[in-house]
Amino acid sequence: MSPRPEVLSAMPCNVLRCLCLLALPWLVGAAQAAPVRYAINPAHTVTTYELGSIQSGRFERHSGSIVLDLAEKTGHADVSIDTASIHSGVALFDQILLSTELFDAAHYPTLLFVGDRFAFNGETLTEVGGNLTLLGITQPVLLAVKNFECHTPADAVSGPEVCAGSFETTIDRTLFGMDLGVSLGLPKSVHLLIQVEALQQ
Repeated sequence: MSPRPEVLSAMPCNVLRCLCLLALPWLVGAAQAAPVRYAINPAHTVTTYELGSIQSGRFERHSGSIVLDLAEKTGHADVSIDTASIHSGVALFDQILLSTELFDAAHYPTLLFVGDRFAFNGETLTEVGGNLTLLGITQPVLLAVKNFECHTPADAVSGPEVCAGSFETTIDRTLFGMDLGVSLGLPKSVHLLIQVEALQQ
């Protein structure tokens, strides 16, 4: 219960000063520990994929958010990838990728990654564990952090903080029901590299 105003007004100034000094570390700590939300910047976010040495390409449209609590070493990420934004560099092959044989974009327009296990080594983010949903099937994945940092742009007078990083993993596409060509010797392992930028909200 907070002291009544008449009680505070009756206190000597030095007592009030002491109370304020005692409360200051708690207030500062509470502010520093607050989670911070960042919105993904689609203009500076891309996911590339590699199917062995046979085929590679990228997804160009992303949305979502990342919440970080650096004091508690916790976080949460929701990243949605527009399936139709896949680009292999060959229009005919893009049509095959989007067909029911592979990504089936008409029925599954998004890939979704939800990460809730953020691992740190000291102050450095090293891994993000979570689940990837592809073709309606959800499987656990672990993203290794190649690099990650947050900063305020030097040319921004009062702009938002920016977090940027690169994350990678390798998935078995057959676990998601995507087995086209495996019986013919095509690789089932797909390497993913997610390069993301997010702006503080």
